[in-house]
Amino acid sequence: MRHSRSRSTRTSGSGAVGRSIERAGRPNWAERPVLGRAAGLGRATGCWPTDWMGCVTDLATDRRATPAGIFVIGWIRGSPGDPESTRSRSRPVHRGRGFHRLACLVVSAVEDKHSGWMVEELVGLQCGIISLEQALGSGVTRGHIRANISGGRWSCVFPGIYATFSGPLPREAQLWAAVLQAGEGAMLSHYTVAELTGLVDRPSPIIHVTVPHPRSPRPVAGVRMHRSHRSTLARHPVKSPPQSRFEEAVVDLTQCSRNLDEAISWLARAVGARLTTAERLKGTMDVRPKMRWRAPLAAAAQDVELGCHSLLEVRYLRDVERAHALPSAERQAARPRRGGHRRDDVFYREYRLRVELDGAIAHPAHAQTRDRRADNEAILVGDQPLRYGSAAIFETPCDVAAEVAILLQRAGWSSSPRRCSRSTCAVP
Repeated sequence: MRHSRSRSTRTSGSGAVGRSIERAGRPNWAERPVLGRAAGLGRATGCWPTDWMGCVTDLATDRRATPAGIFVIGWIRGSPGDPESTRSRSRPVHRGRGFHRLACLVVSAVEDKHSGWMVEELVGLQCGIISLEQALGSGVTRGHIRANISGGRWSCVFPGIYATFSGPLPREAQLWAAVLQAGEGAMLSHYTVAELTGLVDRPSPIIHVTVPHPRSPRPVAGVRMHRSHRSTLARHPVKSPPQSRFEEAVVDLTQCSRNLDEAISWLARAVGARLTTAERLKGTMDVRPKMRWRAPLAAAAQDVELGCHSLLEVRYLRDVERAHALPSAERQAARPRRGGHRRDDVFYREYRLRVELDGAIAHPAHAQTRDRRADNEAILVGDQPLRYGSAAIFETPCDVAAEVAILLQRAGWSSSPRRCSRSTCAVP
C-alpha cells in the first residue's frame, strides 16, 4: 500500500522515457536504448537497480555510437514499432527513491542526443551554416543561440542565419547562407552556377539566387534575387547546395546578357568547356515559353554544334567563311603531339590549311610561346598556319577572307571567293 502513492509519478516518468526513445528515431528496433549523461549518472555498472520488470538488461557502458558524455545504460525491450507496448513495458516497478529522477535524466539525455545529432548533421551538410528555423526544429533554444553568439562561437551572417563557427566565411558557407536566407524553394542560379561548375574562373561578388515566382524574399547585401515560374523544373535533383541545372543557368545567362554577342558567347563557352552539349541547350531553350533573341540563339546553337567553341569562331564561320563562299572546314580537328593531342580551331584538310583564332580566354598573352610552337609543328608536317585575333575577325573579316582564299587557291582550290554585302569588302 505504501507504494500506491507514487503510481502516477512512475507512470508519467516511464511514459516520457518511452516517448523520448521513440522520438530519438529508432521506432523499429526490437530493443531501445536508455541513455544517460556521464556527468549526471556516474558509472552505469552497479549504480542502478535492474528490476524494471526484467526489461533493463546489459547494464554496461557503451560509448560506441553516442556523442561525448552520453552512454547506454541499458535496453528497454518492446515490440518493434509498437509505442504502446514500449510505454507499458518500460514502466519501472522499483519503488525506491530516485527512480523518477532517473527517468527525468534519461529523458533529458535522449532529447539532448537527438537534437545534438540533428544539428551536427545539418551543419555538416550545410558547411557550418544553419537557419533559425532549423536550429529551433532540432531542439536548440533561442537562449543557446544567443549564448553562442555572445560568446563568439557563432556569428550571424544574415538575419536568422547563423555560422556555427568563428572567423571568415568560406565561399561554400556564403553560398549556403544565401540559399537559406532566401527561404523555401530557393536555389543558386545564373553566374553562381557557372562558378560552381567551372565555366568561369573567378567568383562574382554577387551571389545569384532564384526563388519561385510568388515569393519575394527580403533583399540582403551581396545577393541578387531572381524569380521564376519554372524553378521546380529548373532545379537540379541532387546537387548541393541547391542549384539550378547547368543548362538552365547557361540559358539564364543569355537572357541577362547586355547584347546578342555576349549571349552567344555563353552558349559557345559552355559547349567548348565540355560541360554540356548544344543539343541539351537547344532542348532547354525550346521548353521556355518566353525568350529574348530566340531565333538568333537557336541559330547560334546550330553553329556551336558544328564545333564553334567561342564567339570568335562563330563570327569567323559567319562573317568570313559563309559570307565569302569559302569551302567548309573541319572544326576542333585533333592533331597528335607529344604527350597528347592538339585541336585546331579551323582546318581545311584537303588544302592543308590551318586557321587559329586567338581569343582572350583561350589564348592569353602568356600563351604566346605555346601558340608559336603549334605553328612551327604545323609547318613541319607540311601544313600552312594562319593566326588571327579578335580585332581582325570583328573589324576586317573581308581582309581575312581574302588572305585565306589566296592560300586555298595556291593549294588547289579551283573556285573563287565572292564579295559580301559590305561596301568596303576587300575580296575582288
